[in-house]
Amino acid sequence: MNKSIKLILLFLILAFSLGSQIIMPKKGAILRTTCDDRVLDPGGLDTCPFFCNSFLTLKPDSVSKAVGLHFTSLKMNKSTLYTFVKIYNGPDTSGLLLGEYHNLPLADIISSHPTRALTIHFFCSIYQDSGFDCNAYCVSPIPPPTIDIFTLDFTTPDSFYITQIVHYSQIVHFTG
Repeated sequence: MNKSIKLILLFLILAFSLGSQIIMPKKGAILRTTCDDRVLDPGGLDTCPFFCNSFLTLKPDSVSKAVGLHFTSLKMNKSTLYTFVKIYNGPDTSGLLLGEYHNLPLADIISSHPTRALTIHFFCSIYQDSGFDCNAYCVSPIPPPTIDIFTLDFTTPDSFYITQIVHYSQIVHFTG
């Protein structure tokens, strides 16, 4: 087989076998639908640039899934208030702040918001660090618990019988 054809085939195989990559903007906000992407700070694979203030909202590609993040690299200068990664449970910063992060180890973060989205806020000013590298993925949420309520009737002292069984499988309001 021709050498150029082999290279093209190799390129196509790699392109389709590797997930895509999302690089956060240096400033501003973006929204991405994802269930299999690599997410990087505004510096990409290099150190993060000076004066960044960006937001990235990740939402799942299906309403039956929730976005999760697995950090493979995270190094931010914790000694200053001028560099941080904050993660919010939801489609914007009005959601619950799950944490402000500076270094690994960091457990996986999975959305429990009704939209099943996560928002990353990346901020740096005059300090440069290696930033972060993480994988965004989707999981099927845990099904809501079910509750059976029995109505009992004690008509005689020696026995009782069940008059009604009601089966509930809904959570009215849940935040994680």
